[in-house]
Amino acid sequence: MDGGQKRLHVQSKALRWLTHPGDEVGEDVRPQLLSSPNAIVMGAISGLLVSGTSIALDGSPVFLLLAALECAILLARIVSIRRLGRMAKSRHELPGDMAILLSCAWCALQGVTAFFAMQTGDATLMVVSATMVMALIGPLCARN
Repeated sequence: MDGGQKRLHVQSKALRWLTHPGDEVGEDVRPQLLSSPNAIVMGAISGLLVSGTSIALDGSPVFLLLAALECAILLARIVSIRRLGRMAKSRHELPGDMAILLSCAWCALQGVTAFFAMQTGDATLMVVSATMVMALIGPLCARN
């Protein structure tokens, strides 16, 4: 391994399996699996569109809470990815625990948002939330 390659390091044993696939994957590729700021923002926009549509059509306060959580997680993820970017300039190993936990929290939030949208019984919200979930699953599966 040359000196320019960065290595993703995960301290949590519970999260380590997410970054160590069964097949051999180059160490230079693993940090890239954490996502990019552009992908994070686009995903958050998708979640906010579903929450916003749900607020407009249903008006339930739960969707306001979900939109606020979306914004909070978005901010935390951007800060985390930028921190890793700064660390990449000076460190050989990059701590990935926080980025992985935030990604998992964001995925769970999308599921919760879709669940509450489906519970409204509004056909428009049901289609929009199902479309959001399917639109998120494809790229995640393709990348992984």
